[in-house]
Amino acid sequence: MAGIPSLISKGWRSAVSVLGLGGGAQMSAHQAAGNSLPLMNWNPVRASADADTLPDLSTLTARSRDLARNNGLIAGGMQTLRDNIVGATLRLSATPDYRLLGLML
Repeated sequence: MAGIPSLISKGWRSAVSVLGLGGGAQMSAHQAAGNSLPLMNWNPVRASADADTLPDLSTLTARSRDLARNNGLIAGGMQTLRDNIVGATLRLSATPDYRLLGLML
C-alpha cells in the first residue's frame, strides 16, 4: 500500500515531462502566451471587436446571407437553431377580450 502514492507521483511526473509541461520558470502562465516556434510569428494587433469588424461589415453580411441561401449545411444549422429557440411549430394561443370587442360567445 505504501508504494501506490509513489507510483502515482512517478506517473504524474512522467506525464508532465512527456507533455512538455515541466520547465518551471521557463513556462509561461498560458502556453499560448509563450514564444515557442509555432507561435513565434503570430503577433495579432490589439483592437476592439468593433474596430475588427465594422470596416468589413457589409462584406461579412453579404457573404453570410449568401451562405444562408445557397449552402445546405449552413441553412440546416440555422433552421436547427431557430427550432431550438422558438420551437418547431408555432401555435396561435391568443385570448381576446370578447366583451371589450363587443362579441358574445
